[in-house]
Amino acid sequence: MITVLTGLLDEAEILADTPGVTVLCGASARDNLLALTPPGTEALVSFGVCGGLSPRLQVGDLAFGTAVTNGSSVHRADRDWFYTMAGRLTFPHHGAPAYSTGQIGADTPAERHQIYLETKAWTIDDESLAVATVATALGIPFAIIRSVSDDYLEMMPAAIRNATNPDGSCNLEAILAALEADPIELLELPRVAWNFERALGTLRGAWRILQPNFVMT
Repeated sequence: MITVLTGLLDEAEILADTPGVTVLCGASARDNLLALTPPGTEALVSFGVCGGLSPRLQVGDLAFGTAVTNGSSVHRADRDWFYTMAGRLTFPHHGAPAYSTGQIGADTPAERHQIYLETKAWTIDDESLAVATVATALGIPFAIIRSVSDDYLEMMPAAIRNATNPDGSCNLEAILAALEADPIELLELPRVAWNFERALGTLRGAWRILQPNFVMT
């Protein structure tokens, strides 16, 4: 059995009803991943959209995390599993390090550039560090499968920075409150939504290919 952690319900729905895969979702699951990982889990996966840190990544690109860092420690993903998955895909993809803390959002181009310079990580997300840490504690392999929803030049609107509930659902009240405080941000949301859907589309396409016999070897 493989356990997958996503940050959003939209990501979790892509994996729904996959035999042999248990899906956990949201910041609450991330923060309690060790306790929530079912007995018998043979591997962990971080799955979902991500932010781009490298200028080589564009919105909609698929990136397998070869390792994950929080700026001080590094956890390496299972190499053989990465090559197996990458070899099965029929569209372009990348293998590169990921940055993850669950706290730093890299909401401006300057923040993204600084993280990229300091860590050489190509992507940023909130779940991969937790997956790597728990996998290391349990002595099992892990993988990172991510699609870029916002690139290295992106300025993330404040309206979506706290737009997710602990269970991975949309926090509509927080979005509306942010828009009330700064209505001009309403003009940015269609672009953000379009890019998010592009990233989800990439994940759906990748999962259609990877889902059959989704194993490490």
